[in-house]
Amino acid sequence: MASWISFFLFHKPEDLLSESVSSALSKLAIQLDELPDTNVCLYKALGPTSLKDAERLSTNSSFVVSVAISPQPTLEAEVDLNAWYEEEHISLLSQVPGWQACRRFSLIDIKSTVNSAPPPRYLALHAYKHLDGFTTPQFKAAANTPWRTRVMKSIVARERHVYRLADE
Repeated sequence: MASWISFFLFHKPEDLLSESVSSALSKLAIQLDELPDTNVCLYKALGPTSLKDAERLSTNSSFVVSVAISPQPTLEAEVDLNAWYEEEHISLLSQVPGWQACRRFSLIDIKSTVNSAPPPRYLALHAYKHLDGFTTPQFKAAANTPWRTRVMKSIVARERHVYRLADE
């Protein structure tokens, strides 16, 4: 099984084209040859971080849920996915008990030493205080809208992982 290493860039979009980022990624690719069965992904942040009203993301988050997806490679599917996430989905998730924040990313580069399927192009990291909200009517409402159903028909790759954050 391949290992995955991901890097997230929070810089301004124009910084992604700078020599320092390109140079660092090239050096990483050279060192990657020493790590068999490893993929390194470089993601850029999309839009601002979405936070629950009047609540700051802090060390009291206990879980991170990562959702990675790829729509069909058409402009229409990409636009619909991003519009749904920003205009409907995050707003509905913010009603789920325990949800604190979301940060979205898009894949800009991958370096790999294995022949495996490419990772999904979009990644969302959601911070939760607890996971009790996944069985609530609010979560079911966020996961069952006509717009979500339409978007999911265009998804060709999807991964979801739940991580518990270790206490310091």
